[in-house]
Amino acid sequence: MMSNRAHEAPGPNWTLHGLRHTATFLMSDDQSMPPVHVQHIPGHKHL
Repeated sequence: MMSNRAHEAPGPNWTLHGLRHTATFLMSDDQSMPPVHVQHIPGHKHL
């Protein structure tokens, strides 16, 4: 599961793009984070 991987130390194959996706996933999973903020922070036009 992606959220389990986010808690592990990054190995030699991590990328900034992968970290960006993990952060967006974790924000979207947070009930206190409005979806419009999840959309705005990474600069997405659409959720």
